[in-house]
Amino acid sequence: NQIANYNIEKYSFINAATGKEIDCIVYVNPSDSQIGKIVSIEEHNGVYLVSDYYFVNGKLNFVFTRIVDVYTPTYATIDKIGTRYYFNNDVMVSYRVIDTPRAIVQQTLNPTDTWYNNTSYFELDEVSKQNYDTIELKVLNEAYILYNAILNSGNLHEVTGYVYSESGQPLNGVN
Repeated sequence: NQIANYNIEKYSFINAATGKEIDCIVYVNPSDSQIGKIVSIEEHNGVYLVSDYYFVNGKLNFVFTRIVDVYTPTYATIDKIGTRYYFNNDVMVSYRVIDTPRAIVQQTLNPTDTWYNNTSYFELDEVSKQNYDTIELKVLNEAYILYNAILNSGNLHEVTGYVYSESGQPLNGVN
């Protein structure tokens, strides 16, 4: 609930790899202008890939990705299907996959006793470790590419719509 009072900005980018438009909702702390959260929404074959990126002091902290038919803001509770990535100082300390509500499969650097499947990174086979490391780099790159694109977009804004004269008549050919 820390972002409840943040300013909300919207951005659109083109994904260079897919050519698809990415709509972004950005939550900015009004007291220090720091980005607290970025929600990216990208359409893929009639469904949406949604990623919530949370930042603390400019560093990636948490990511929640999911595929949905309709985007609705939500939190990453254990009854929500999707993948969660937890970071500390740009190191993925764990990632959690939930394909069925409340059925958690987690790989972590710091395992603890839990009621769900919680595997230590250090006990994984080499292929699984390589997969973990590949996921870590992919998520970090996506998060910071988007974060930096927003920071470097400057104050360029576009408003689209209709322009009317003082008498209320629509004006043609006005940009």
